[in-house]
Amino acid sequence: MSWVDLVDSTEGVRAIYGYHAPRLGGAWVDEIYLKYGRNSVDLRFDITDLPATMPKKWAQRGADTVHLHITFSDVESLVIRGQSSRKVIDLGIDPLEGRILVTARSDHFELDMRAERALLQRITAHRGGPFNRKKPLRNR
Repeated sequence: MSWVDLVDSTEGVRAIYGYHAPRLGGAWVDEIYLKYGRNSVDLRFDITDLPATMPKKWAQRGADTVHLHITFSDVESLVIRGQSSRKVIDLGIDPLEGRILVTARSDHFELDMRAERALLQRITAHRGGPFNRKKPLRNR
């Protein structure tokens, strides 16, 4: 089972990537946002896995990075250990006992979360993402 099978509203991901769900390993986290009153957590991150064919509007803008925003709701447990200036993590979204298990790992950071549901809020693309910052703009 792929992470897109666990997250609601992934039609856009499926339309862009087809049957190949993008990998979440090596994601670049922009934000982990806790919504205490709503018992939810938002994750916003860039991924390294680009679609085989970029959507026309993304290609016209010269996009080279895909960005995902997922909200995890009815969070049952959340553990965050450590802190790291390194924002690249290995992210996992997996099934566990009828829930969704979210794990994130880097050298000095760990996140473990169990949630009832997950919803893809947005899939977007932009130019000059963290994986491509060292490349000169003229070569893109």
